[in-house]
Amino acid sequence: MRFADFKPMAISDLWTACNSSFPEDPYIDEIAGSVVDGLYRRFGESLAMVRAFLTVPYRSLPKRHDRFARDLARSVGLADALTSHTPVLTLLDTRGRLDEWNDPRRSAGHVAIPLLSESFVASIPMICYLLKELGLPLTWVQDPGDVANRNAIGSEVGYCLVSDASSATDDLGRNIIPAQQFVKDHAIPKFRD
Repeated sequence: MRFADFKPMAISDLWTACNSSFPEDPYIDEIAGSVVDGLYRRFGESLAMVRAFLTVPYRSLPKRHDRFARDLARSVGLADALTSHTPVLTLLDTRGRLDEWNDPRRSAGHVAIPLLSESFVASIPMICYLLKELGLPLTWVQDPGDVANRNAIGSEVGYCLVSDASSATDDLGRNIIPAQQFVKDHAIPKFRD
């Protein structure tokens, strides 16, 4: 099925199918893997890649993710901004056209992205757009424990769709998908309503 032919019932059916395949006490990465795999199998003809992320406090990261987040913070000169409470956008699972897109351990740049400050997040068009689409203000980065935001995050799962990866821009005129060579190389189509 093409994503453009998506009907809300397709997601409900997909969730029912995924839910039946979960082990009795699943880990969050098992749930994410099942959903990502199901989405890619169902809509793969029109998707280059499907990924699932979870935002967790830095202190809760496994060692590999911890190292990745720490190295990223150092590389942008914000190592001091990384605290135990820093929210980190963590890649749970991934599926896609290329073999290396089917294993989150092989991700070169998205394993664990620490949301170090409002200005840091604002400097990354795709992450900034994602938060906006999920209804989260950038101030959430500074206070992820805020009750109103925590309730919104805990009660809903959202998705982010960039309808035209080759030309969609943010409020500052930047490409939402900065990796334009990726868009060209993989012939990412426009989403049609």
